[in-house]
Order: sequence, then structure tokens, then C-alpha cells
Amino acid sequence: MMTISPVNNIAYYSELAKDDYYLDHGEQKGRWYGKGSLNFDLHGSAIEDLDYQKMMEGYSPTGEPLVQNAGDTKRRAAWDCTFSAPKSISLLWASSPPKLKKRIEQAHRQSVQSAINLMEQRSALTRRGKGSKIHERVAGLTVALFDHCSNREQEPQLHTHALVLNIAQRFDQTWGSLESRQIYKWKKSIGAVYRAELAYQMRSLGFEIEPDGDSFHIKGISEELCRLYSTRTKQIKEALKSAGIQSSSSKKGAAFKLTTRKAKKSVNNLAL
Repeated sequence: MMTISPVNNIAYYSELAKDDYYLDHGEQKGRWYGKGSLNFDLHGSAIEDLDYQKMMEGYSPTGEPLVQNAGDTKRRAAWDCTFSAPKSISLLWASSPPKLKKRIEQAHRQSVQSAINLMEQRSALTRRGKGSKIHERVAGLTVALFDHCSNREQEPQLHTHALVLNIAQRFDQTWGSLESRQIYKWKKSIGAVYRAELAYQMRSLGFEIEPDGDSFHIKGISEELCRLYSTRTKQIKEALKSAGIQSSSSKKGAAFKLTTRKAKKSVNNLAL
């Protein structure tokens, strides 16, 4: 599935990348993605703290302002488009030998990239002119990707925080801010591309899949086991229900996800 939340704390994601997760693997550094990152020779490279800080504030890595309000603390830095694999895939990953584990991780990453490609091609608009009333297609997005394999309850959960930075290059080589409403409108389509690509990738690895509502399930992994390792999902649903909020992607829903979140801890082993 895919969720979208405004980024309110730019330091959170880079700090989270330093936490440990299953099997003493350690969260990997984030990586840059998107055609926008090509302008800074960052595409595919590891995210360094200084570059990350500058670009989140609206500057290039060399300190050149890319938007009119660069450095403004009230400026929206980015949007967190989080892609989460079905629980059955996360459980399969957690119980797999190292080589297969890597292949499943790569399948998830490829699926995230396919979804971002669609976002870049179809839903990315920048604003221009007085009152930012003119909307234009962008030449590329700049996205900070942070991969994780566990949730706040120390349960296996493959997911990626794709931080879509609020800077976008126009086709005339100028830069501007993003029109985020278009990304929200395309949320279902972008999420569908992620799921379709992931289903294809898992079949390519030799696994059978079964339809599961809007998503899919790895055949042979019981739904009961998936529910057992879905504590975090239950917490969010209960909090939203008690508050009368329908979606965790809304502003209030995103706030509830933060208030119910525990700090991550190191996990050395896992028994399924």
C-alpha cells in the first residue's frame, strides 16, 4: 500500500536510517532517486547529511537557492510517500536465507522506483507566476529514499519512505515548488503500480500470489500469522476509529501515526 504525509521533521528520517533492524543488518543509508537528482550528480548515490539538509531547505548541494522561500522554516520541505509491502512478503523476507532476502528487498525497491516513475511522469506539477496560479509539468523530481524492514513494534515490515522534495525543475531549467494536490489525486494509481510491479517481481522469484482485496498475498503464508505480526496496523486503526478519522493519510491521521509511534529498538533475532 501507499500513504502520503507532509514531512514536518526533516531530521527524523536521516536519524531513523541509523537505527538497527533485524539480524543486526542495520538500516542502510538513504539513496537519491528521480530525474531531478541527476542535476546534482546524486542519482543512486547514498544520502549524506549535509546535502540532505540543504536540499530539504530548498537549496542545491552547493548552497544555491532553488525556490523563492528557500530556508524559510515555515516552508513545506517534502512529502513522505510510504510504500509498504503486504505483510506476507515481510514475513517471507524475515524467514528467508540471506540471498533470497536480498532478492526480495530488490523486488520491493524496483517496485517503489516504478511507482515513482509514474508519479514523475503523470502527477508532478510545479507552480509559477503571481499567486502561484500557473501549473507546469516538471522535468523531474528529487526523491530521498529510505528503506526499512521493521515497524515500531519490532515486527517485520518491508517499507520505503520516499521523500518527494518540494523542489522541481521546469523544462526551461528553472526551479519551483511542487503542486502537491496532484500527487494526492494520483495516490491510488501510484499505489496500484507499486503493487502490480511487486506482484510481478515476486512471481519472477517463483512465488505464487493470491488476490487479497486491493492487494495480494503470498500463497502458503497464513492470514492468521499476518494478523499476529500486524500490531502496528491495529494500533493505527484503533486510534483513527476512536477519533472518527477515516484515513491515516489525512493531516489528522498523520498526526495520530506520530503520537502512537514508539522508538525503534535493536532486534537481534526473529522466530516465526
